[in-house]
Amino acid sequence: MSLLSKEEMAKMVELLVEITSLRYKVSQELNIVGGEINVGVISKLDGFAWIKKEKYFDEN
Repeated sequence: MSLLSKEEMAKMVELLVEITSLRYKVSQELNIVGGEINVGVISKLDGFAWIKKEKYFDEN
């Protein structure tokens, strides 16, 4: 059993991507990370589920 919920794990991964993007900005290397971050989780019980997803179009 995991010590973190799916939502907490997704937030941790999102923060790691943001930290990686910041590292590239500070080092003045070619920034290959950034922009909108879409986060999904995969579990044995639930399969794939979006936690945070950019809206590309109006749902209405």
